[in-house]
Amino acid sequence: MSTKVSQQGSISIVFVCSLPVMLILFGIVMAVSMHLQAANRAIYASEAAAFSLAIKNRVDDQAVMKYAEYYKPYMAEIASEPKVTRRVDAADNTEYQVTVAYGFESTATVLINDQPSNIVVDGHSVSKVSVSRDAVDVALVLDTSGSMSGDMADLKNIINEALPEQNKGDTVRFSVIPFSGAVGVENVRWLPESNQSLMCVSGLSETNSTVDIPLTVKQLDFLPANLNIKATKGSEWLADCSDSGAILPLSADLTAVRNKIDSLSAGGNTASYQGLIWGVRTLLDEWSFDWSVDDKTGTKITKRLILFTDGQDGGTVFDDLTNAGVCEKIKSELNIEMSFIGYGVDSSRIRQFQSCAGGSEYVFDAQNTAELRTYLQAAIKGAVQSDLSVRH
Repeated sequence: MSTKVSQQGSISIVFVCSLPVMLILFGIVMAVSMHLQAANRAIYASEAAAFSLAIKNRVDDQAVMKYAEYYKPYMAEIASEPKVTRRVDAADNTEYQVTVAYGFESTATVLINDQPSNIVVDGHSVSKVSVSRDAVDVALVLDTSGSMSGDMADLKNIINEALPEQNKGDTVRFSVIPFSGAVGVENVRWLPESNQSLMCVSGLSETNSTVDIPLTVKQLDFLPANLNIKATKGSEWLADCSDSGAILPLSADLTAVRNKIDSLSAGGNTASYQGLIWGVRTLLDEWSFDWSVDDKTGTKITKRLILFTDGQDGGTVFDDLTNAGVCEKIKSELNIEMSFIGYGVDSSRIRQFQSCAGGSEYVFDAQNTAELRTYLQAAIKGAVQSDLSVRH
């Protein structure tokens, strides 16, 4: 009996003596586990945040903090404000580096120095945005009919604010196609009469002096030498084709584009189908020589057309052209992306544009100046933004 008591006592003494060591080891294991978890979570948070900034291609401190909060491990805190570093190299590639730090208290050292230790671990990640140097051609098809008289100043300001400040490598070109009841041209190679004065031109093809919608669709991308373009000399008395309304062919000179926008004036009726047809023709590679612009055949070019109007066309020509397949030809055969912005127009006009564009995501219905600013600037900035590829 005495032997058993002695053995039990020995076991108790060993257990009591080893308990602090066991607690320290347990604390160390917990500390290591917390450390690994905090380190992994910090890497996840920084990685997600850096990738998000790269997609946006701008610094967003609030978004970074949300990622830090989301990935924060249980029983840990954000040790310091996440750090964001943005660098741009000579090739215009942008790098975003994000560092997130988490801190937690470890009880592993309580038995050693009577107080827990505060442990801070951090993780960082880098995402890089590579900017493609592919060219972008944008046709701005703008309603300058009489109903725009009170809003022309706002339209000019909105477009000028949306245009890029710089055009590195001349990778972005704009054409400006003002339209009212007609479209005007001057000093264009394909119409010698325009060298002497402004000429009002129609994009509609005719058969026996009657508008031929199927023929118009068929000849949309024909060279001017193969077209019988109806042209009328413009004058100050012809509201549908004023001196300020001549087309500006594709240009990488942003000053020339701004000057063209600033020169616009309002007057005349509305014929957006004329603007659409001639806007497309400013984007065709085959017409480069005739517009006297640089031929970029062989270069990958993204072509985009933005049509803005505040009114309804007279007649059914736009619908007739859509039903005859002009919009599908523009998108599928000519590879031109289209978006439409209606300003204070009725629902039937919006449906008309949606039918042409092939979906509501390419059509914007602005009912006031603030919405017009938002939609038009988003359309222009989105059109000129180079394709981005993001990598870690």
